[in-house]
Amino acid sequence: MFKLALIHLRRYLKNPTLLLMMGPVPLLLVIFSQLTGTSEAFNPEIALVLNANGPYEQQLVDELNLEDSLVYKGDESTPIEKLKAHQLAGVIVLPETFSSDLDNGKKPHLIRYITENGAGISETEIKIENLINTYLKNYYQLTNQGPITTTIEVTEDAKAIKFTMFISLIIYFMFIGASTLAKDVHQLKQQKILHRSLSTANKDYELFGGLILAMCLIQGSCFSLIYYLGLYFLQLHMPNPFFPLLLMFSMSFVASSLVIFITRILKQPLLIELSIIVYALVGFIFTLLTLNLFDLGLEASLVDNLAKLFPIYWAFDSALHLTLWPNLFIIALFGLAFLSAGSFKLKNFIQK
Repeated sequence: MFKLALIHLRRYLKNPTLLLMMGPVPLLLVIFSQLTGTSEAFNPEIALVLNANGPYEQQLVDELNLEDSLVYKGDESTPIEKLKAHQLAGVIVLPETFSSDLDNGKKPHLIRYITENGAGISETEIKIENLINTYLKNYYQLTNQGPITTTIEVTEDAKAIKFTMFISLIIYFMFIGASTLAKDVHQLKQQKILHRSLSTANKDYELFGGLILAMCLIQGSCFSLIYYLGLYFLQLHMPNPFFPLLLMFSMSFVASSLVIFITRILKQPLLIELSIIVYALVGFIFTLLTLNLFDLGLEASLVDNLAKLFPIYWAFDSALHLTLWPNLFIIALFGLAFLSAGSFKLKNFIQK
């Protein structure tokens, strides 16, 4: 099996189209999307509750460019209900003494409510904190020698959502690259190469074991390299250097198993490639919907449950919370499920 995997790896390294789809193309697209993407591109809706109509409240609303529908005056229950219904990513409540505190040089106490995946709210929190810092520095006539922190507890780095989107885009392009691998597997079958290999001393499970191992290695290695290069160019920080390696290789196992499964049930190469791309795209969209980055009018609980049917959601959740358990186990189950379905009556598939 390992010898067969080495043979396939050599083939892959001699395939310029495959190398482009697993190297320069996704790297450039990921970097371009991260550098050109604005905060508005993935801006979850956050409501602001005003308990007074002071000058600083209005100034804060103007600086944040909030729509009127996201500003609630003295009404905290309505945005909280919308938050529970996943129609908002977060709610920030300004106290009644917000303006008077700032007039007296005091730090106002703000209250926030967020959803479980309210990743984008930290960016708004930091904007508010910076504005309050400016107000207080003007009051005390301070210079920019040091920041003044408010009582907003920012539990996530402002770059958290950017880092999460960075990893998710890499994994999405991994599935796009897997569609090229699927085309290769289909050609191996159509050209009877797999059939001829079966007539040798190789077993059917050894043939596909070597093929899957080669696909996992080429994808895991290429996209891990893309990850580290992207990390360098985008100047992002990852505290655990081994975390992305485990995530990339586990997702490459899922993508490789999906290739085998789709190749088994579809006969046309165009449909095979398109099915893998659509599967990845739908999973990516549902994953973004769980963050309330945009709304398709679907029930929040339905969106959450549908997103969990795609492995990219679990990879996204791992990147967002920097955790591998139980996500890595669930990702492995996806891979095993695709592999089991694709390996059913394997010998018949090879010989046909």
